[in-house]
Amino acid sequence: GHGAHVKFGPCENAPEKLCGTMVWSWDSALLGAYETRLFLGGFVWDDDHWEDGWLANPEDGRTYRGRITPLADGSLKLKGCALVFCQSQIWRRISDIPGCVAAKAGKKKAGRNTPSGFFLAAI
Repeated sequence: GHGAHVKFGPCENAPEKLCGTMVWSWDSALLGAYETRLFLGGFVWDDDHWEDGWLANPEDGRTYRGRITPLADGSLKLKGCALVFCQSQIWRRISDIPGCVAAKAGKKKAGRNTPSGFFLAAI
């Protein structure tokens, strides 16, 4: 689904880590819930992926340990786990989605391996 747009960048209090904020959603209540807090955070770059971070799940209100892997096509594979149970999603750049013009402005590269721009969260 086309549920939300998430902007990635350095964490405010730890710029060497990756964080993400929700900047748009079809569901205004969901956007309101994440307006003042991070949607994901604490990720550290390790060779070819971001790890040791956490991801919020708006469906149950909980956070899960996570991993973000950049894929060759520019999309991201996000994996969230609770104990040994994991789920993954593929997030695409908004600029790669035909006809999607929301939140394209303001792209900037945050660091060597930081995903730039905005990504679609399929929630």
